[in-house]
Amino acid sequence: GAPGSWSGPTAGPKAVGNTLFYQLYSRFFPAKPHLFRQHESCDSSARLWTVVFEGEAAEDAGGPFRESLSQLCEELMSDAVPLFIPSPNQRGNFGNTREMYVPNPSLRQKAHLDQYRFLGRLMAGCITINEPLNLNLPSLVWKGLVGAPADKSDLAAVDEMAVKCLEDLCTIDRKGISSEDFQAIFTETFKTVLSDGSEVDLVEGGRDRPVTFEERHLYARLAIEARLSESKEQIHAMRQGLLDVLPPHLLGLLTWRDLELRVAGTPEIDLEELRQTAIYEDLHETEQTSVFFWGALSTFSQNELKLLLRFIAGRSRLPVQIKLQRMHVHGNPDNYLPQAHTCFFSIELPSYSSVDAMGSKLRYAITNCRAIDTDGNPDNLDYDPEDVDGYEE
Repeated sequence: GAPGSWSGPTAGPKAVGNTLFYQLYSRFFPAKPHLFRQHESCDSSARLWTVVFEGEAAEDAGGPFRESLSQLCEELMSDAVPLFIPSPNQRGNFGNTREMYVPNPSLRQKAHLDQYRFLGRLMAGCITINEPLNLNLPSLVWKGLVGAPADKSDLAAVDEMAVKCLEDLCTIDRKGISSEDFQAIFTETFKTVLSDGSEVDLVEGGRDRPVTFEERHLYARLAIEARLSESKEQIHAMRQGLLDVLPPHLLGLLTWRDLELRVAGTPEIDLEELRQTAIYEDLHETEQTSVFFWGALSTFSQNELKLLLRFIAGRSRLPVQIKLQRMHVHGNPDNYLPQAHTCFFSIELPSYSSVDAMGSKLRYAITNCRAIDTDGNPDNLDYDPEDVDGYEE
């Protein structure tokens, strides 16, 4: 393919059909969209569906539902589901925003557009229950969803190299390049390469029409317009999904940044914000266990903080209000791991002997205890405290 084009693996129909996203789409898209229309709530148990994970025994009071959303978002931001592909910035490791995914321009069939529409409904539903989705989507998507115009800066956020090349082309005369020199060094025609590597003509018969020195500005403008609109069908389907659930006047009141915040939350974990909103039960903010907890978190990377939120609340983005509780143990507290209750955004903490001990146990728990399971009836736990490995329920 062209430099920076998408040539990564594509999941086959069978693999896609096994994903959580496709299972939910198959179950809920044929139903009326009012199922996603919930009363706005900050209740930790608010959910759009009830989850039973095969082979696990957790009861869904909110935690398994949020875990299903996290898994669904992981699928969308990967090659498990073909709806989104890594941006050229991500693939080329170039530019200031390298974590974004863009709608796949080649997916224009009705079945795929229906899946984008379902995602729009899901976005709207999660707005009503204040449940952020861990989606790394660029500004050009959010602007399209609220009907705001995108510009060159939005293209740079996903393909900065393309924008830089077009800017250099328009100012090539400042480097002493004349019209005669131009034709010798620039052999491009009126076509451009989209994020998925496909080529499109910018004018009728464009790939057979050379770009001249005099038409270089026209070429740059048309190329930017084509790139900004490459996913308009997919974004339009997502917008229709939003409007299936939300009143049109409400969407019209939101800026693209408002919508991004309401749908996707805050991607960067602000530790001070998390600390200020935390609540304490059978534990005081100034007690040693609390101080050690926040001290340990101050050494965590952003990725570790996201894993911690996932462990405690089943989500990896703010806003979330966590609850700290004391864990009563027998013997040496350093032999125990913390216990999370994702349905209630809470974590039970033993009285560890140091910040280092707290950090070590937390890191082990968030890395190794991802399953939401209690190996039996969660109302009748029976375990040996000395063998506790730290778990979520």
